[in-house]
Amino acid sequence: MALLLVAIALHAEETVYPDGYSIINEYAISNSAITISDTLVITRVIKNDGVFPITGLNLSENIPLEFNVISHAITLNGNDIIYNYQLMSDIVIYGFDTYYWIVDDPDSTTGIKNELAPGDSLVLTVQLVPDTTGVFSLPLHTTVFYGDNTGFFSADEVSAVIVENAVIDTIPPATIFDLR
Repeated sequence: MALLLVAIALHAEETVYPDGYSIINEYAISNSAITISDTLVITRVIKNDGVFPITGLNLSENIPLEFNVISHAITLNGNDIIYNYQLMSDIVIYGFDTYYWIVDDPDSTTGIKNELAPGDSLVLTVQLVPDTTGVFSLPLHTTVFYGDNTGFFSADEVSAVIVENAVIDTIPPATIFDLR
């Protein structure tokens, strides 16, 4: 029995709380159905269309243990930036690796200073490769930051990714018969 998968990219603009500010938080996964060894790309975009800077920006993702993160990068207005990255394996949510990206840490000596001025746009890209088949949820990615003396956050709705074995074409080429 063959399973036909329709791969679609999932994209959503997530609500930022408190609402009523011009801050856009987008989340996208490249496909909802992939095969083992395909690369799944998670893209997160934070746009500051407001009138005040965004500080203390932190992002997190919970990735199933069956996926390997092969790369991650953050750009601010298209330029690579220095950020802090942490991994907690199988602690925050059982069966998941929790990844943290600290983009701006204004109260520390880490030197991680990347506030988003009005008009700035930040992009986090994470590339993953699964090592087994199944249906996997991508639960609880979060965004937290400060601006205008207010704390802001955004959380997600659960997304799912189906991972199947690669389809091997086993249909032989057509045979031509001369029926004369």
